Amino acid sequence: MSQWLNRNSPDVMTYLSSNSDQDIHNARQFWFPSGISATAFLIAATYLGWWYQRNLRAKFHNLVNRMDLVNVRYLMEIEGTAFVPTQSPPSITSP
Repeated sequence: MSQWLNRNSPDVMTYLSSNSDQDIHNARQFWFPSGISATAFLIAATYLGWWYQRNLRAKFHNLVNRMDLVNVRYLMEIEGTAFVPTQSPPSITSP
């Protein structure tokens, strides 16, 4: 507490860092490779998430298209009219 009250005294010791030379050496040696590894991991995780959401969206789109096709067939059967598909029904494929 006395050091706070007498900050301009030459006897006051200023504590700058607790890092040893070994800590500084390790930081210089491993900081950049660790940053590259973390960045690569985040890129891979982001790509995997993007691909997975795209895959789920395609599956959902195919299911909705098949539901529409089934509903049209059902309505045509109820009305007694002939059903002529304009395109083949989409298939659901799994990756």
